[in-house]
Amino acid sequence: MGALELKLFHHGSGLPPALPEEADIATALQKVLDNCLDPNDPSYWVVRRMTVRFQAEAGQGVPHLVAGFAAQLRDQIAGLLAGEVIEGVRRYDTRAAWLAACLWAEADGTAAHQWQFARYRHHAALPPADAVRLTLAAEPDVALPALALIAREDRMRLFCARIGDVGCRAILRVLLPAVRGQRPTLSPTLMARLVHERTATPKRSFGAALTALVDVASTEPHAPMPSFAVVERAIRLASEAENAGAVTYVEPVPSDSAPMPKTDTEPAQAHSVKPETRPQRISSASPQGAPELSAGIETGFAGVFVLWRSVMELKLVDLLPVGDAAGPARLALAAALAGRAYHEAWNDPALHWLCDHVPKDDAMPDPPPDLAARFAVHFAARRHPFPVVPTVTRVGRLSIVQDRHTQDWLWLGDGRRADRLIRRMGAGPQLPAPDARDPAVDLAWFDIRHRAARRPWVLLARAAYGDFARRLHGLQGASAAWSWDRLLAGWGRLEPGGPASIRLPSVPLDLVLRMGGMDGTLVETASGPVMLQLPRAV
Repeated sequence: MGALELKLFHHGSGLPPALPEEADIATALQKVLDNCLDPNDPSYWVVRRMTVRFQAEAGQGVPHLVAGFAAQLRDQIAGLLAGEVIEGVRRYDTRAAWLAACLWAEADGTAAHQWQFARYRHHAALPPADAVRLTLAAEPDVALPALALIAREDRMRLFCARIGDVGCRAILRVLLPAVRGQRPTLSPTLMARLVHERTATPKRSFGAALTALVDVASTEPHAPMPSFAVVERAIRLASEAENAGAVTYVEPVPSDSAPMPKTDTEPAQAHSVKPETRPQRISSASPQGAPELSAGIETGFAGVFVLWRSVMELKLVDLLPVGDAAGPARLALAAALAGRAYHEAWNDPALHWLCDHVPKDDAMPDPPPDLAARFAVHFAARRHPFPVVPTVTRVGRLSIVQDRHTQDWLWLGDGRRADRLIRRMGAGPQLPAPDARDPAVDLAWFDIRHRAARRPWVLLARAAYGDFARRLHGLQGASAAWSWDRLLAGWGRLEPGGPASIRLPSVPLDLVLRMGGMDGTLVETASGPVMLQLPRAV
């Protein structure tokens, strides 16, 4: 209960009755909850606000006042649990389920706008990784079960990508405090899972460790948890496993205790772990220079392949450089389609295959200086014979020029250049449509408010999202942030074949994609056609 406000309205000429003490109200609340709630029911309810109105005789004293309040509160809670009250009420199967939803919203940066997570609203000003870390620290009893629920929905890798590897390391320190006076242990199962996750996400070592830990904790809930120092050592061993056939892990002696002598009857505990097959990384070994795809590649950006269909049909690749700069430019555009996770997308092997380019480092190329201007002309040409009606929305110091009819972005930058673009188009700026969505949502999701160099890439990416939404009935004008989270986010698998195929993740609005004809669609890429495959319906 966040707060209790008691208002007493007294009618009559005499003095108002005395207010009950806090201890009396607390006792009454406890009795009501004990009578209404089933201790065997693990469900967790969040009630935004409850108003309890009752009348009592002033002359009967404080006990009668408290009894009237308790009786009315008991009736309202009983009605709420029976489903008579819907507005302002959220029910979760367990407290862990509520915490899992809260952690996901904090990682996504949307928790501050959802009242059911008001308990941790003071984390809103923090970066997502810090907000998640502090929330887990405040919920130690259900922290691992909540993360296990995220993993059960196949969203753990995306969760780790959103909070970053540094954030995953901090969370591991919260979940695995230093163990003093005990030998730290690491089970062979956990080591094997860590090696597998490390090979699947080579750029996120601590994210792989967190994913492996949650997976093992959910299947072996009574297994002892290792210390953080042991996990750090295991990460180093998993890195070595990428170039070796097996890893031998010897449990270290805690630094705060004396070394333990070994005898013939007590050999050092060692676990030989053979890593699972590493997903095949692409290479340019074929005579044509196209990447070879000899084994499947797990990817957290399978949704980019769906959006690439719009990139090709809008002919956005025609605006990119040619020659040696073509591959990096395609990959920069593909990374922009992933929103704020563009760094992880830049290093994703499946997107390397999509764009026929393996980057040598993490430095993304700058877009051509005239890319934004050429895109505006390209957009107007594709809209012909329909006119482009520009509107201007200002978000801070940033001006966004949009087409009033499609809500596509035409320009992103300072106001003077936006005005010049509108004059060149021969039309005065109009007011946005009454049902236009706030572009600030996508501005934050693409993470470009203070990154001017990436803005031209995002203009093209936002056009692809607009085309994708228009292909789905009833979703015209949907924001890129909403489209990715509801329709595209999750882990898939790129598999070889003739043609290659990309198995898309299971998403909340899977039916919308099926109705839009996405299943079985062929998408042209720089490395050849790839078929989109939605999860098979059960």
